[in-house]
Amino acid sequence: MQPRRQVFSFLSRLRLEWDYFMVHDHGGAFTGSIGYVLADPAAQNSHWLKRFTLLPSGVGVAIAGMFTSGHKIANFLHFDFDQVQLSTDTKSLIAQADAGRLQAALHVEPNSLKLKGCTHDIEYQLTIQEDWQNRFSHSSEAFTPVTGRGIGLLPGERWTVDVIWPRTQVSGYIRDLKQKATFEIVGHGYRENSFGQWLFWSGGWDFAAMSDESTGVQWVWQTYHHSQDLSYLDISFPVDGVQQAFRFWAREGQLQWQHHRWHLDPRAQQTFPMNATIYARNQDYIVETQLSIGDNAVALLHDQSWYTRIYVIFAFFPYCKGSIYRIADGARVLEFSGRGGGEYSTLRFPKTP
Repeated sequence: MQPRRQVFSFLSRLRLEWDYFMVHDHGGAFTGSIGYVLADPAAQNSHWLKRFTLLPSGVGVAIAGMFTSGHKIANFLHFDFDQVQLSTDTKSLIAQADAGRLQAALHVEPNSLKLKGCTHDIEYQLTIQEDWQNRFSHSSEAFTPVTGRGIGLLPGERWTVDVIWPRTQVSGYIRDLKQKATFEIVGHGYRENSFGQWLFWSGGWDFAAMSDESTGVQWVWQTYHHSQDLSYLDISFPVDGVQQAFRFWAREGQLQWQHHRWHLDPRAQQTFPMNATIYARNQDYIVETQLSIGDNAVALLHDQSWYTRIYVIFAFFPYCKGSIYRIADGARVLEFSGRGGGEYSTLRFPKTP
């Protein structure tokens, strides 16, 4: 977690940060994501601030995924700050509620992170490590942090996206508490740390990430509904043994995307995309990618407050397939494919009982 500032302001009430992890078991036992969220830390030292909130003050853990049987889960746990042991120095936390039956922990160790927790539907214990080190071009801005301003409705809002590890090694276990089955996890994933001052429910995002071990492609597509600064595609791939890495900016006309099919989720009372086409082009390469989502999606809903009740995050687990073409001669230099992950978030308007 980012160091806490001492100066109080209205924008300090909009401080938000998440560490986000994808999990893709190589045997297909589980695919999904786990996110740890810290919101409105200014409220933990001032009781009167808790009377008026615009973010779910405290620590949240969002978990969404799909087991090999097709069974899906979507859990969101909220912990007040008095239920959390939090260290900004080590970026570690321990949270417990419901007499310890609900818990979440994140511990930083040398060269790895340990995730552990128990929700209503699953128990998990995972080790996350960086994979594919030194696969970036030092002359490229790809996979470096990006800060967007003017991202929301209020002046002064800003948001930074830092793709710390585009590809990770993931090991451990996940237990399906409903089905009473434990699955060993040996796979890969993705790690992102994002933070800033942003009234997130006034906007939203549309993103996906994947990596293909057989071709060495790392691919991350980030878009935020109200920000050109945070709409881009990062990709790295080898060509004739030389690592290439590029960032394609929407604001420079290098990136376009479209969702051709949408589906209404009756529980969320909102639609989500069932597929996506992403097209990127610069002076050197064209990258065309298809995301097939279909029914591989689940809605994360939370009714803690009026503003979370009117918001939904759709987590999805698409199959990704793409091609890379060289502009100079039109040759297709690489094809890539594999399981990825992503999210689409937006306002929703649930019917009142």
